[in-house]
Amino acid sequence: MENGNEELMKYVKKQVFYARLAAVFTGALFVIFAIALVILVPRISHTLAQANLAISNANKTLEEIDAMSESITQTSKDLNKLVGDNADKLTESVERLSSIDFEGINVATQELQDAVGPLAEAMNRMSAMFSFGR
Repeated sequence: MENGNEELMKYVKKQVFYARLAAVFTGALFVIFAIALVILVPRISHTLAQANLAISNANKTLEEIDAMSESITQTSKDLNKLVGDNADKLTESVERLSSIDFEGINVATQELQDAVGPLAEAMNRMSAMFSFGR
C-alpha cells in the first residue's frame, strides 16, 4: 500500500507543480494584458478622438459642397432665364453688329485723314506764323 501511496504522492506533486506553473503563466498573462491595456487604451482613445474630428470635418466640408452645388445650380438657372428672356434682343444685337461694314468704315476713316491732313498742315503753318515769341 505504501507503494501505491508513493505513486499517488508523486502524481499529486506533479499535479501541484503543473497547477502552480499554470497559475504563474496565468498571472504573467494577466500582468501582460494589464500593461497592454494601460499602454494601448489611451492611444486608442486618442486615435478615436482624432477619427471623430476628421469625420466631423468631412461632414462639414460635404455640407459646404452641397451648399456650393445648390448655389451653382441656382446661378445656372438664373443665367438660363436671363439668356432666355433676352434671347431676341441678343440675336438682334448680334445681327446688327454683323451687318456693320467695318471695311467701309476703315476706308471712310482713311479718306477723312487724307482730306483733313493738308488742312492740319496749313493750320500748323499759320499757328507757327502767328506765334512769334512763344
